[in-house]
Amino acid sequence: MVMKVATPEKVASITERVWQSVYGGSNSGRPYYHHNHHPKHRRRYSYESEDEYEDEDGTIQLMQMGAERSKNVLILMSDTGGGHRASAEAIRDAFRIEFGDEYRIYVKDVWKEYTGWPLNDMERSYKFMVKHVQLWKVAFHGTSPRWIHSSYLAAIASYYAKEVEAGLMEYKPDIIISVHPLMQHIPLLVLKWKGLQKKVVFVTVITDLNTCHPTWFHPRVNRCYCPSKEVAKRALYDGLEDSQVRVFGLPIRPSFARAVLSKDDLRRELELDPDLPAVLLMGGGEGMGPVKKTAMALSESLYDKDQQKPIGQLIIICGRNKGLASTLESQEWMIPVKVRGFETQMEKWMGACDCIITKAGPGTIAEALIRGLPIVLNDYIPGQEKGNVPYVVDNGAGVFTRSPKETARIVSEWFGTKTEELKRMSENALKLAQPEAVFDIVYHSSFADEEGITKACGCPLLPLKSKKKGPAPVSEQGKTDIIDEAITFFRANVFFRNFDIKNPADKLLVYLTYHINLSLKRLEGCRTLAEGTKAIINLGSENVAVPGEPGFPFTALFHHPQSQNEAELLRDYLKQIREETSGRLLSVAYRPNGTPNKWWLAFAKRKFMNIALN
Repeated sequence: MVMKVATPEKVASITERVWQSVYGGSNSGRPYYHHNHHPKHRRRYSYESEDEYEDEDGTIQLMQMGAERSKNVLILMSDTGGGHRASAEAIRDAFRIEFGDEYRIYVKDVWKEYTGWPLNDMERSYKFMVKHVQLWKVAFHGTSPRWIHSSYLAAIASYYAKEVEAGLMEYKPDIIISVHPLMQHIPLLVLKWKGLQKKVVFVTVITDLNTCHPTWFHPRVNRCYCPSKEVAKRALYDGLEDSQVRVFGLPIRPSFARAVLSKDDLRRELELDPDLPAVLLMGGGEGMGPVKKTAMALSESLYDKDQQKPIGQLIIICGRNKGLASTLESQEWMIPVKVRGFETQMEKWMGACDCIITKAGPGTIAEALIRGLPIVLNDYIPGQEKGNVPYVVDNGAGVFTRSPKETARIVSEWFGTKTEELKRMSENALKLAQPEAVFDIVYHSSFADEEGITKACGCPLLPLKSKKKGPAPVSEQGKTDIIDEAITFFRANVFFRNFDIKNPADKLLVYLTYHINLSLKRLEGCRTLAEGTKAIINLGSENVAVPGEPGFPFTALFHHPQSQNEAELLRDYLKQIREETSGRLLSVAYRPNGTPNKWWLAFAKRKFMNIALN
């Protein structure tokens, strides 16, 4: 007697059940015509195969990454606070610096441009609520439980699913980067139901330093880049895997990461007093907070009545608040004061100052840390900014007070009797700073130089998910290893002519990127998986060179072996990792039916770091 056991179907989530009603239970990914709120977007887009896009006129455009067309990166943001746009533009600028025209970057608020109320009104609603902070506090914490925000997003999806789809497909993205907590769930469901999850890389870049709303974390993202270890812990708690989470810091405009003029040169350029210490007072993009009261208090505290001269100078950034700027400009001051409106060169003003007064916005904090500015935090938005206060204070990089008079007293002491405290806080700020975070997000290896990892010739022998014979420690099968990372980021890293080494694991990443490049060159012309396998086997039988021997491509990265044992240890490890990498590469370079994948083999023509391939 044969007993048949019925396998229970997986119960769909609230959002997925709504999605089934929108798409009729199909995820076929077939093209459609849809009436959008914006007539200019009434076009049809689809990913008909891995290699093609089809426009409504039937024109086929090849999608061979690295071949005929530039890759498209769609960055999703919303102007609910200045930090999201600032991070989006920082990532855009970093892509342009590192890749030039290899990528087309689009920074878009899909909600505002493609949907209706309430999504297209989030900016105005947010500004209203943060002016009435108790409203925002209730909204932030009230929507934190998963069942609440899942239900809310499901309801929104039932109305605007196809509008969001039109917004995404307008730009034919190869990579989608979300820098907003409400830009994960619905776009990811669109990709799922259109069958595009394996074709479009989806990355979340969190722009809150410490306290995060749970909507930031979605289990189906390829990567979640966190600005701090505290946020990474929350990501793991909310269901993400170790392999998805990376801690690189907050993405800040590349101008902050690049060399700037000295403080003396900046003060001459900005027409500041070259001898007086300077404090920067900020009210954010909208000129909010007790800016006027704080400025008046500083005018008194930074003036030495006995000597009848100032002991400091003040720069006030009023943002878009023209009324505040006009009021302050008409004021008579006892100390040198400069009043500025909305500034686009904050790296210069911060570089010219000695400390900063600001609310606890994550972007401003990160920029101040890069410039080594001690911070006086004078306010925070309940919810996402509350955790930024202990992040600064507990790390000795600043203080918190809401009192304008107390703020003025602290600054006057820093410029007078407590200069050593100011210097110590500046040093602590620089220790917290992560100026290269935006570039690290683009391409750096996340495998830190962990204690206990064996090295040979300066190369870390990292664990591998490999059953092949060799000296590599065995990694857990469910975890990402260095080979996974090298293959995942190869199509971005291969464009580099230079590679900034951050840690020893980056040396191994460089070597593997070169080996993948070489393997693809050998696969060029192999029209079947069988032919490709034979080419890879032949490559594996070749001699593996080590530093100091002819044929080793990166002599400058690795030191020569100190003994024959060290040379053979590295040779055995490189042989093992090359064989494992080549084997995994075959699974992406060829489709399940054994035919070549043009998305990968097109890269055979590239030269990583301009190294000739044999």
